[in-house]
Amino acid sequence: MSIFRWPVFWGILATLGFYGLIRGGLFDRDFTFRYFDSHPILQVEVAMFFIAAAALILKAFDVAAQFAVHKLNLLSPRDDHGQSPLMAGVLLADLDGVGAVAQQSYLVRRLRDVLLFVQRKGDADELPEHLRYLSDLDTGRVQASYGLIRIVVWAIPMLGFLGTVVGITLALASLDFKNLANEAASRAMGASLGIAFDTTALALSLTIPLMFAKFYVERWESQLMDDVDARTDAELLGRFEVLGSQSDPHAASIRRMAEQVVAATERLVERQAGLWQSTIAAAHEQWNRLSTGLGQQAEETLTAALERSLKSHAGQLAAAERAATEQNRRHWDEVQKALNKTADATLAQQSELARQGEVLLKVVDAAGHVQQLEDQLNRNLTALAGAKHFEEMVASLAAAIQLLSAKLGHDARAAVHLTDSHPAHKAA
Repeated sequence: MSIFRWPVFWGILATLGFYGLIRGGLFDRDFTFRYFDSHPILQVEVAMFFIAAAALILKAFDVAAQFAVHKLNLLSPRDDHGQSPLMAGVLLADLDGVGAVAQQSYLVRRLRDVLLFVQRKGDADELPEHLRYLSDLDTGRVQASYGLIRIVVWAIPMLGFLGTVVGITLALASLDFKNLANEAASRAMGASLGIAFDTTALALSLTIPLMFAKFYVERWESQLMDDVDARTDAELLGRFEVLGSQSDPHAASIRRMAEQVVAATERLVERQAGLWQSTIAAAHEQWNRLSTGLGQQAEETLTAALERSLKSHAGQLAAAERAATEQNRRHWDEVQKALNKTADATLAQQSELARQGEVLLKVVDAAGHVQQLEDQLNRNLTALAGAKHFEEMVASLAAAIQLLSAKLGHDARAAVHLTDSHPAHKAA
């Protein structure tokens, strides 16, 4: 149990806080000192009051929390035809699903105890008697839980009486029979009697509210226990099949045996299903390993074959590349030779063209001379006609014509030779 659920812890803490407020001057100092702080017995009474009050407050919170648990659906719906006692394990699993706070409630513990009883016994024939037994047991636990509160409620008045005895004893001890008129002695005796009556008065004042509070909390928890009994009866009575072992023990035994056989068969089927599942899983795993191994082997084989094929293909490509390179080299050599020949022929043709151009220039020059000669002949003919020396001019003209014919015949042969040599160079 956590320390925060200890009434003594909270009671001592409240006592320290209360006396801190008193000594801090929050209340009337004379009044609070006389009735709460003037004697250790008064301080003990206050501490015990706060302990009992803390226990009642914690008890009230616990009862309120347990009433909240009653609003939960703790068990699955019941079957109208009655459930087998073997279903108690399923209902226990339902209870395991509730929260940690609900697990400590009277209702959940009562239901769990009953279901464990049915599961352990295998039938629900004695279920009503067991429910009454558990109800009486919880009632005893509730009464025992008020032990600290009852002791404190009883001890506070006893402390008051003890303070009375102590006060009267101090008063008698301070009494001076030889000098009854002594003022100091009278004052001491009055203070001692004040302690005697104040402790009793405080004890009675603190006990009365504790008794009322205890009565109401106890009554509230008693109502809680009645609700627990009613809820447990509503949840479990009539839920399970009653075999009637008291009237016919043989039938009940046979039925229990049949149910045990059915349960054993179900367990066997579940175990067989689990075995089949494990076998299938093992075969599947082995097949996966085999498939992985075959895949790796096939991958390695294909990789090796591809490497060999790629190497062979690379060699063939290299050989083909070398042959193509050699063939291209020879072809380019032939092309280069042809280009060289063509360049030479082109140069020869260019030279011949240049020479023919020179011949043509000469022909043009000769044509110009012919034109000049014609002009001169015309002028001469004109002059001869005018001078009437026609015969002399005809002879001179004949001589000029022969000279011109001789010159034109030499140029014509040169032109014929140029025309015949041009196709030969073109053919080359």
